[in-house]
Amino acid sequence: MSEYGEKQVPYLWLEHGKIDSYSSAEHFFFFFKYFDKQNRVCNFSSNYADTQGGGYDFDDLVIRAQYDRQDKNGWGLYGWGVEYRQVYYVGLEHARQMVKTLNRVEKGLERLEKKWGPPQSFSQYVIRVADIFKVEGILRKVDGKERMMTGQSHVMHEVSDASYAIGRLLNEYGYATKEMIYNA
Repeated sequence: MSEYGEKQVPYLWLEHGKIDSYSSAEHFFFFFKYFDKQNRVCNFSSNYADTQGGGYDFDDLVIRAQYDRQDKNGWGLYGWGVEYRQVYYVGLEHARQMVKTLNRVEKGLERLEKKWGPPQSFSQYVIRVADIFKVEGILRKVDGKERMMTGQSHVMHEVSDASYAIGRLLNEYGYATKEMIYNA
């Protein structure tokens, strides 16, 4: 694992979001982030693709799944995917980088499926996308008691601990899930 701030290597930042107040469906997102030289968690900008990203565009790229609060069986994570979300503007060059990035995901997932079969959980899906982009770790925001104890705004998990990080976030919102049972 590289040191914080050493280079703009990608990390995944796990977040939760509601679709709307009328729906029982909610989203779980992994945003691509990096650490700056002061060890702050930062968003990628679209010019990262030109300077360090090898032509791949992490700006507004997310790994996502949905969860239904009314699902009593605990199987709720569905609709896995990689997409660009809340993009402010797109010029032609930016669009080309976005397409190149999404093609890399598609081809990488196809290659990994031939090797290991289809992913059996959202955690396995996340781990595969993380492998494609050489992600260094997973960051989970912490609040309240945990933040007071650690003095940190986030906790770092190994990519292989995606199931734990997802399960932890689901538990924080009071959801039962079988995701942790069927982990990577």
